[in-house]
Amino acid sequence: MKNKTGILLLSIVVIVFFVILTATKSSASIKDNTISIQQIEDTITNKEDTFILVGNRNCTSCQMFLPILEKAAKKTDTEVYYLDTENTSNKKFITSNNVTVTPTILVIKAGELTRYEGALEYDTTKNILEGREVE
Repeated sequence: MKNKTGILLLSIVVIVFFVILTATKSSASIKDNTISIQQIEDTITNKEDTFILVGNRNCTSCQMFLPILEKAAKKTDTEVYYLDTENTSNKKFITSNNVTVTPTILVIKAGELTRYEGALEYDTTKNILEGREVE
């Protein structure tokens, strides 16, 4: 009887461990995928295509928009980088590119930078990541 209880308890512990491990892996966030100003400038110079979310941890709209953006990025298999407005090394770039609203998606395509400001709806966000025109 004690042996069966031990096996049952061990099985439960193993299952809980794998559930926690799986949940932790899938919760990787765009906010963890940061980009430096130098990387952004290199992307523009090299005319590479990149998507960047500009936000900060105290932005309520950013917190509401992040799951929408992450869902759209997953659906379109698009990598999105994160630029934190609270990082002082980012201030000059943010100011010189007139980023005054968070969240803002910066789209760099063929060396050109386009801004999409505010918390957008899922379909609009998905269209941006797919390179479609949005109003």
